[in-house]
Amino acid sequence: MNLIKKFSKTFELLYQYDESSIPKPKGNKTIKKLNLHQVWNEIEELKRYLISKNQASELFGMRKNDSFKGILEHVFQTFDGVELLPTTEEKAANLLYYIVKDHPFIDGNKRIGAYMFVSFLDKNNLLNENINFATLTTLTLLIAKSHPNEKELIVNLICNLL
Repeated sequence: MNLIKKFSKTFELLYQYDESSIPKPKGNKTIKKLNLHQVWNEIEELKRYLISKNQASELFGMRKNDSFKGILEHVFQTFDGVELLPTTEEKAANLLYYIVKDHPFIDGNKRIGAYMFVSFLDKNNLLNENINFATLTTLTLLIAKSHPNEKELIVNLICNLL
């Protein structure tokens, strides 16, 4: 019974996923937004690290077009002074989703998406024990393999995990 109680939230989320009805949690207000110049520097730092480990080539992080800038603009978009994605959790989940699904880079979309997700959470003091290497890997691959019509369900799942 202890295991059942310990993982009851898992069973609840799995049921809600099966029913396509994962609710969006309340969430937190964003403290720090992402600056495009700073983000490019972080991606270059990640690239240097991965190249040093023989886990990337010079193509890693190379932009296809301006779609990455568009992703950042979308995540922080407002209308009439109101943020369209009002919580940090929604912003982070959408950031990961769009980088992975929209492929704004020639190479490294999943790795860059995963890194930007945890970097943004860290900057906003929301990186916690729920997000470890296994969770981050699983979420990133779930997004990569998901059907586009599952976007809202997956984003809500990620928000609940945060």
